[in-house]
Amino acid sequence: MVYHRYKVDIKDADALKSYSGKLQNLLRTMQSFLRARDYSCMCLSDGGCNYCGKCNYPGECRHPDQRVDSVSAYGILLMEYLEDNGLEFRFEEDHVTFYGLIFYNEKADAPAAGQRRSAERAILL
Repeated sequence: MVYHRYKVDIKDADALKSYSGKLQNLLRTMQSFLRARDYSCMCLSDGGCNYCGKCNYPGECRHPDQRVDSVSAYGILLMEYLEDNGLEFRFEEDHVTFYGLIFYNEKADAPAAGQRRSAERAILL
């Protein structure tokens, strides 16, 4: 899990979009790092992907390697997920926290000592 809390005027839609984009760019950087090391991975965040200025949906994604899908699109209830992992979710008047998840598969050549090779895991930072 990756998350960042920003001080912001909650009514400033442009600032909110900018901060969401910063978190998604961090997720993309981490995803590139993992993929360069031969890990298969997928990033999710709260809200929709904002890589393109204008999304091509319902057409095919123009940049599938950069897409960051919504957590809720995969049926993950973010508030429950946070609570289950000891993190608090709260609404604040002057701050917003954006969350992201990175799922990856262990490398096929990873040691098998008690590990499930195909288990997807979230990176907690």
